[in-house]
Parts: sequence; structure tokens; C-alpha cells
Amino acid sequence: MPEAALRICIVTEIFHPEDKGGMGRQAHAMAERLIGKGLKVDAVTRKIMVESPDRELVGLVPVTRLPPPGVLKGQGWKALLPVLYFSLRLFYWLLCRARAYDVLLVHGTKTILFPVFLARLVGRTKCVLKIDAGGDIGEEVGADSLAKMGLSPRSPIIRAWSTLRNFLLRRADGVIAISQEIRSALLARGVAPGRIHAIPNGVDMQQFFPVAPSSKARLRVQLGLPPEETVVTFAGRLSRAKGLLMLARVWSSLIQRHKAIHLVLVGSGGYSFDDCETELKEFVRQNHIADTVTFVGQVANVADYLQATDLFVLPSDSEGFPLALVEAMAVGRPSIVTRVSGAVDIVADRDNGMLVPIGDADALESAFEWLFAHRDVWDSMGQKARAAVLGYCEIGSVTERYVNLFRSIVVRSG
Repeated sequence: MPEAALRICIVTEIFHPEDKGGMGRQAHAMAERLIGKGLKVDAVTRKIMVESPDRELVGLVPVTRLPPPGVLKGQGWKALLPVLYFSLRLFYWLLCRARAYDVLLVHGTKTILFPVFLARLVGRTKCVLKIDAGGDIGEEVGADSLAKMGLSPRSPIIRAWSTLRNFLLRRADGVIAISQEIRSALLARGVAPGRIHAIPNGVDMQQFFPVAPSSKARLRVQLGLPPEETVVTFAGRLSRAKGLLMLARVWSSLIQRHKAIHLVLVGSGGYSFDDCETELKEFVRQNHIADTVTFVGQVANVADYLQATDLFVLPSDSEGFPLALVEAMAVGRPSIVTRVSGAVDIVADRDNGMLVPIGDADALESAFEWLFAHRDVWDSMGQKARAAVLGYCEIGSVTERYVNLFRSIVVRSG
């Protein structure tokens, strides 16, 4: 079947621009790349913000948003009826288009998995699952929701959902694992190795690239960043899961010994259920470190900030395959990152970056101290960082792998 004939529907719980994080940007970028390859691509998602249109063209991608609006993650029993309502709406939407698509590319394995498979039985559409986060496969229900529901992972209702989810996972036509950790989790749930396809998140290396010192200096002036200080940048959601409160405590300690350092936080709490932006700003104010921390907010020019920085930091508690880390490495910046899914696949400790244990503030602080004491290796670490992601995560080659996967699944069933 020629590529132009392939019809793809992206099914996801949140899509760009409502999802301003790495997963949203990645899904949208991949959709546009697939359209550029001649595929027909639509997206259906849940409406998060009341003011978002029900239908719109996001770049090249037609997007349909279904009710109900609002943040449901972490809401416990309060989310049950809205989740059921969205599931019914999604099932009906897919049912009405039962033969309109060749492949459903499904982001997420929780609220959308069951209605997708029900609709698939009618349309006989092929289903490819993409696991975007370790928690998406590692837990049935988020820990915050479980606590609010008064349940545990061993509760009968959770175990029943786990059994059903594993059954559905094993019957997908293909599952995309963006990291080795996710691949291992899929195998542990009984997914056949032949159905698992290791495809990382992709980055446009033409947009994220190293710049000369003179360009870096000009960017700092344009962005209002300190011209002479060591700039450390974080990019992503300002949420508790990103380890930012720990980073703030570590930063408060570091500036007692290092005066010419500055932390830049690119992103916002937005609609994250674990938004910590207000708490983070209050910590900065109360500890009198506001002159060493810049809150940039949500921006479209993330590459400029990464090119203007010296070091990148990502102290997350969990990830799938952190796009911001890959972007920083593509720019040629040494990174300090926790040993989360995806990061351990591309970062070699003290070679092209620094790896620290999850949630370990002392180790995070020690990593900063080591880098501050070894500034002579920053250039070589940055060069090795870009080399590590150049062949593995270049978005053009990643797109080709998606197309080849879709074609092989559709042809195999033809």
C-alpha cells in the first residue's frame, strides 16, 4: 500500500497546544512530519480548557476535542463520571468513523484504551499503542488518585482493571516503547517481544543545534539573561513530578558557595494536576534567592534558551523519554539528570552528562559541584551529548520508522 493511502488517527487524552509539555509537542511534531510524508493524519482528544474550540487546525493537523473539559488526573472518585462520559463520547466518535482510518495511534493506556478497542472490533482498524511515560505502564491508577479513592494497587477493582488492561495491551497490533525501561515493563505484562517496537522520541536537529560563543552571548542579551554568570536551565512543566522543589532547595544551598550562577526555569504549571509553580515562586521569595532565579513561563523559543545556557538540569521523579533532555543534548549542553526512563538510555555518567539517583538532593548538589569544578570538560561533554542523540533521535529517521511500522502492520493484514 502506498504511503499516501495510509490514514492515521491519533487518539490521546491531551494534545497540543493544550498539552504544552514534551509529550504534546512530540505528538504534534510527529503528526506534521507524517503529513509531510503524504499520510492523512487526524487527532481526537479530550477538551481540557473550556475556551478551546471543539475543532480546529493545529498547524497542519485537524484536531477534534471531546467533552468534558477540566483536569481529571489526580482527582480520585471525582473523575469517575467525567472519565466514563469521555470514554462513551470517544467510543461513539470512533464508531462513526469505523472504516475511516487504517491505523489508530493511541497515546496512553488508561482512560482511552477500552473505548479504542471496542471501536476497533467494529472497524477492524489496526491499533498501535505509544507508551509516553513510565507511569502510564507502571501503574494502573496514579498514586494521588489511589490515595483520594482510599484504594491500593492490591484492591480488587484495581487488580481487575490491571487484568483487563494487560489483556488489551497484548492484543495491540504494535506497541511503541520509547525507552528500554518501558520495553521491560511491557514484557513483564506479557506483551510479545515481536509486537514491541523500540522508537525513541524525535528532535529536529536543524532547530536544536550548537551555536558559537558570540551567538550565545547575543542570545543572552536578547533573552535578558545574565551575560557573565553560569546559567543553568530547566525546561518543562513546573510540577512536583519534575523534582523542582528539591532543585530549589539545592539551588538555595549552592548559591551560598557560588555567587555567579543563575537558574532559568522555562515552562509553567499550567493545567498540571501537580502544579507547583506558586509554591516554587514562594520558596524563591522566602529564601531571598529571587535575584538568582528567572521564571520564563511558557515560550515557543525553547531552543534559544537552551542555546544561551551553560548546563541543563532535569531532576524528575519519572519520565518516559524526556524530550527536553534530548533537545539540550542536541544543542550540545552537558546535563544533570536523574536516572529516569529514557535518560539512562542516552546519558553516560561523567561522559556526556551526569546521572544522579531519583529524589537524592545530596547527589544532585554533588553533581553540580563536580561540574563547577571541572569546567574544562564542558565542551567535550556537550559534543558527546549531541553525538549520542544525533543518529538515535533525529526526527526524520524517527518518522521513517513510524511510517515503516504502519505500512508493515497494514500490509500484513491486507
